[in-house]
Amino acid sequence: MKLLGFTEEEKELLRKNKLVYIVALNEKNVGEFSGIEGKGAFLPAWDEITTSTPYNLNGLTEQLIRIKLSKMKLTGPKLFEKGFAAAVGGISPRSSGLVTKLGLFLQKSGMLDVASLSEDSSFVQNDPSFTYPLAQRITSFCWISLVPGLSKTLYPKEHTK
Repeated sequence: MKLLGFTEEEKELLRKNKLVYIVALNEKNVGEFSGIEGKGAFLPAWDEITTSTPYNLNGLTEQLIRIKLSKMKLTGPKLFEKGFAAAVGGISPRSSGLVTKLGLFLQKSGMLDVASLSEDSSFVQNDPSFTYPLAQRITSFCWISLVPGLSKTLYPKEHTK
């Protein structure tokens, strides 16, 4: 919440309006709830997280981003929404550090071109195992370039070596 710059008023609003978190039995059940079979999905229309893992930090991050942007009535491209959520929350059960390395590998190898992910329709047509790490890599690069000190916040272990 600190990273997204939540004010005390916004934090109080979050305390009053509880987040809906549905823990499903497996990935198939996640698909039955959300229409998207996978480890988890954030459903912005209902502000719900459906997940097959008890701790889905990625979905929670997506929800907090949407809550933060709600005043502006913005929805960003999936490339940045999913990328930022993966940068902060990782992709369950992988940590954000591991996702960063996978994104770097995908970028260097050319297995997936970031330009092909710029439209939401092409983003969802590709395998999330590839799109999320690459989106995370690109989004992290943009955020770290634009926001001084963000690298230390997102990747504290890298700065303690």
